[in-house]
Amino acid sequence: MTEVYTMTVPAHWASPLINGDYSGVEDEQERERIEQFERKLLPGNIVGCSETDEFRTHSVDTPSEPAGMYCEITVMESNQR
Repeated sequence: MTEVYTMTVPAHWASPLINGDYSGVEDEQERERIEQFERKLLPGNIVGCSETDEFRTHSVDTPSEPAGMYCEITVMESNQR
């Protein structure tokens, strides 16, 4: 069975999460938060990202992150038995 769901994340997290490109993340603590979030998605794979960013004061999926531009990522998780 395959499960597909969306999560809301800070827009500047899209490149590290989708491409593994952390070059734009200069803060080591933020890098650790992104990596920790990514580990929580496993064994899911990010298969898409919304094209539009939206200003939000908070996000349920990343509650410790400050207000800013957010986007939705699409995650696909295959549960093979």
